[in-house]
Amino acid sequence: ANVVNVSAVSPPSTNLSLNTPYEGSISSGYIHTGPNPNITLTTSNNGTSSLLSTEYMVGQNSTPQIYNGSFTLWKNHTETFDLRFRSNSTSGLESWNTLNITIDADIPTIGFSSNNNSPVFSKIDSQNYVTSYQTPLNIVCSDGGTGVSQINISHGNLNLSTTNSSILIGPSQVTFLNSTGSSVDIEIECLDKVGNRVLQNISVEIDNTPPVLTVLQSGPRYGNC
Repeated sequence: ANVVNVSAVSPPSTNLSLNTPYEGSISSGYIHTGPNPNITLTTSNNGTSSLLSTEYMVGQNSTPQIYNGSFTLWKNHTETFDLRFRSNSTSGLESWNTLNITIDADIPTIGFSSNNNSPVFSKIDSQNYVTSYQTPLNIVCSDGGTGVSQINISHGNLNLSTTNSSILIGPSQVTFLNSTGSSVDIEIECLDKVGNRVLQNISVEIDNTPPVLTVLQSGPRYGNC
């Protein structure tokens, strides 16, 4: 009997990586990204046949797109879709992969509150605040998508950062706020976990002068007030 030896032929494989921030695990097949993610697909071919083509599809029924290296998915609205990508060889072998992507286009918001219930800070307008040593300004970052990643506070060469969703600004936290009547400009940056960001500039004034109580009296009295 004649024995025919057939060499094993393996299909090409494709590895996906993101060049923009994302949340989740590519290997698990589910991730969140910010708008317009930049993607690199790298193909390796360990078989005996040659690589024929590499392509990707956004959704099940879209037109296949040929790729070579990196490309950008131009999607800047919040949505969820499947990214399917494949590579095939001249022998007809191919490999398909699917990654479920949720675009998080929601921009974080910045809010302010007092650290104590009473007294509270005074808001002159959307950019000017007055607080005191006893009631530092509590800056709060909120995000309805992937969540807050970081808050950055800057003033000149001084920079503060936190991975919490809030940060206190007052003389006990920031030494340049140390005198009554001083006013400083502060830049606030809030980022979510996929790189969406918001910037806001505010002016904070410190008022450590207590109010003056004046007692007025009218009518008959006896003794000294």
